[in-house]
This record gives sequence, C-alpha cells and structure tokens, in this order.
Amino acid sequence: PMSITGDTRDGKPIGTLLRFERQGPGSIMVNRHGKRFANESQNYNDLARCLQSWDSPNNQTLNTPAHVVFDQGYLERYGILAHRAGEPTPHYLIEAPTLEALAEKIRVPAENLVETVGRFNAFAVKAEDPDFHRGETAYDRYWGDAHTPWPNPSLGPLERGPYYALEVVNGAFGTNGGIATDGAARVLDVDGAPIPGLFAVGNATESAYAAGYPGAGATLGPLMTMGYLAGRTIAGQPSSYEPASAEAELAEAAR
Repeated sequence: PMSITGDTRDGKPIGTLLRFERQGPGSIMVNRHGKRFANESQNYNDLARCLQSWDSPNNQTLNTPAHVVFDQGYLERYGILAHRAGEPTPHYLIEAPTLEALAEKIRVPAENLVETVGRFNAFAVKAEDPDFHRGETAYDRYWGDAHTPWPNPSLGPLERGPYYALEVVNGAFGTNGGIATDGAARVLDVDGAPIPGLFAVGNATESAYAAGYPGAGATLGPLMTMGYLAGRTIAGQPSSYEPASAEAELAEAAR
C-alpha cells in the first residue's frame, strides 16, 4: 500500500510506501464505503491482497478507493510522510473540521465513517480490536508506538479535529513474481526445460515463499543460496544439489 504524493521519476508519478502512517496508533484505513476492512498493522503483502478484493455483483473493487484516516492529535505526535503539524496542508492530504465533512470530501457515507471511528475508538482505549485483531501480534506491536498513553502500542482513538485522509493505492516491490528457475538457478522455458546459458536469482525470479511474506529481508537468504548454486553451475563445478523432478524433491523432503 502506498500513496501518490506528487513525487516523480522520469516525468512519471511514483508512490510512497505507507507503513507507520497506517500502523501507528490513532490512524485507521477505510474503504469506499467508509468502513474498516482489514488489520491496518499487518504486513504490506497481505494488506495489498485486501485492497484487491473484488465486488462481483457490482462489478467494482470492494475496498478501493481507500484512505488512511487520522486526527489532529496523530498529526501532532507523528506527522504524516514529510508533512508536520503547523505546516501548510500539502495537496495530497485531505483536511476537514469534522468526520462528516471529511466523509463528503473523500466521497464515503458520512454515517458509516462516523460509526466506524466511534466503534474503533471504543475498542482502542481498551486495547482491543475484535473486528480485525490489530495489535494482537508482536509484528503489529513492533510497528506501533510503545510510548502512547493507551495500553496497546498499535491502537489509539481518533478524537480531535480537524481530521485528515490520505488516499491509498496498491504498489509493487517485485518480491513475489518472476520467472521460473530450477535448483541450479537455470531459467526454465514454458515447458519447464532449462534455457541454455540463462540464469536468474533474487527478485527477478519466483519467490521461494510463493504468496507468503515471512518478513523484511526474507529474499536475501534465497538470493545468496541460489547465486552460489548458479555460480558453481556456470563454473562447471559439482554441487551438492542436483536438479531433480518435483516429485523426487518432495519425496526427499518427506523422509
């Protein structure tokens, strides 16, 4: 999840990754209906999937457009991206004196946004989120703020205007997709056969974790391992790993 803030590269807009902005206590994310739809503190890989949910009966995305919503207290404590309280409001930040007015600006039902914030606030002061379980894991709490006046570092109420919203869109790090390789880092063709002389490792290849996300830097271990195996193969040196069929690999792993 990221936000388009006006930064460009080669004349094209680029996004800014949203991490603490959505994970800090005192902020939430709402969908096109003005309702929360996920644990905002979960890892970006899983949260991105929530943003992709599809509303088949209405032939539209279910949760986008989406916005991070927070209050003046949050802005004073943490700022938002490069913006700090007291500075002129940047063009990418939507500001309104009340939740109702903010709902109108981001085009969501006002009654839903007011109800959503009220419900979240009531649970946040009690350090709980029965709706999406935010703040229950060590990962969630790590990305929160242990010095807040509230009992859970991931949770805090939105209670003081003006209120703000920041649009959220999906981005890509390129850490989950890529070309298929075998156990010697040889690139495979559409029939699963190695392409002579062509190797690939790291984020250019399919993730070793498939659709999962163990954590930051998790691609580095497979990168070094497969780079080593590729180097030995290119040098014509024997490797302790010999490419085998998927069935043989699974059988070996099961022993």
